[in-house]
Amino acid sequence: MSASAVCVALTAACVPAKTSSSASQAAPTAAAADPSTAGRGTTSDPSLAIGAFTIDGADRYELTTRNGVVTASAPATNTGTNTRTGFWPAGGEPTADQLSCATWTEAPPGLKQQGAVLRARTSQGRTTAITVTQNISYGVWWGFHIHVMDSGSAQPFHEIATFDLREVFAPGYPDVLVAPPYPWRMCARVVGDVVSFVVWPTTDPQPAWDDARYGGSVRLPAGWAAPGHVGWYVGHLEPGKWAGFAERSLMGLRPHRSPASQQDVLDELSKPAVPPVEPTWIAEAP
Repeated sequence: MSASAVCVALTAACVPAKTSSSASQAAPTAAAADPSTAGRGTTSDPSLAIGAFTIDGADRYELTTRNGVVTASAPATNTGTNTRTGFWPAGGEPTADQLSCATWTEAPPGLKQQGAVLRARTSQGRTTAITVTQNISYGVWWGFHIHVMDSGSAQPFHEIATFDLREVFAPGYPDVLVAPPYPWRMCARVVGDVVSFVVWPTTDPQPAWDDARYGGSVRLPAGWAAPGHVGWYVGHLEPGKWAGFAERSLMGLRPHRSPASQQDVLDELSKPAVPPVEPTWIAEAP
């Protein structure tokens, strides 16, 4: 099967923004709210759409699809590591209650951040979404974060919850710090005002949504209920490095279809999850 590529030139004008140790060790830049430059470009793969939350200078990512695996790579000509993007199937119907899953394939050593995007919306070049991601700061790979992101804001991301999953992802802590080998798999969902996720090494069986060793939940701040697209997140790739997404699956509860025709979606979204914590950031969305 020949590879198809999505090459997006992330060349938007940027404005400075504050740092967040939970998402990066360097200052990000917000993507300009300009439809011609906000993380968009020509694409040779019409099945995927992409939106940038932050852009590092003139850096860009390339998405290639081969045998069902999407590989996100940073060209060697990139100069930074602070670009954050989401991608999802193009042309899909926006939904409010939804679920995203993917297996993170083995990748070369180096900085990278993978995760899921929920309720992603792009309008006039401005992209907003809820994201669930692995921590990348200070080598604490067993931390996972939930953010709300807005590429048009001077501060484009706000963490609303963080979860310490060292029991599974750093079982020898603090004496022996060894991460479980890849692949890892993450499923994230949003139902009403609650975001939940589970993540696990594929050497373990898939955990239940209410198993706090493997995930958590948070209640959304006001203003993030609007339907959007559901997909995947990648950010902080070092120049010349890549990250892979295999066994991708998505679900969304479509309001114009009968519940009986979506029973599998309802069953998955109604499974009990870890009780939600309250958000650590509560300002309303734009």
